[in-house]
Amino acid sequence: MIIFSNNDSFTMNLYNFFSNLTYVKLINIRSITQYNISNESLICFPPSGGQISDLMLSLDTLRIIYISKHILGICLGHQMILYFFGLRQSLSQNIIHGDIDILRNISKHIFINNIPFVTHYCRYNSITMLGQQISTKILMDNSNKEPMMIIHKVYPIIGIQFHPEAIRSIYGPRLIRNVISFLNDKPY
Repeated sequence: MIIFSNNDSFTMNLYNFFSNLTYVKLINIRSITQYNISNESLICFPPSGGQISDLMLSLDTLRIIYISKHILGICLGHQMILYFFGLRQSLSQNIIHGDIDILRNISKHIFINNIPFVTHYCRYNSITMLGQQISTKILMDNSNKEPMMIIHKVYPIIGIQFHPEAIRSIYGPRLIRNVISFLNDKPY
């Protein structure tokens, strides 16, 4: 697994968490041209400060790899995936930084079957994504019906808006284990 680092502290939290589950390589996104990622099947676009417009190199990378790699986007990585597939950024109705949001599973999927229908996850964002979900399916949302977890309808791409690695995300570790297992088992 490769985690593209944007020099954000949340990236290191994810790196430490993922390292307990699988082999992880941390690569600074600005150095992407120096690395051969053809042998890596799972790519993570982690949280980062800023806006999607700050992630043009990540968007260019996503454009190249989305049909041949398993992809997980978390927080801004989730927003970048939805932006790539045609949604737009907007301010969230509730600005939440380090607090709990009550999320609900709205779609059946194998990797959220053992997660309660309604549970608490920690969020650090003030942005949501708006627009018609054509190529992605919403798996979890919040009380404002903002997409909190999505899966692509064709490709093995998953986006998570909240922070499953945060200690206040009670079912975060289970969810991440389920997602990693699902993505590792899914063929291209």
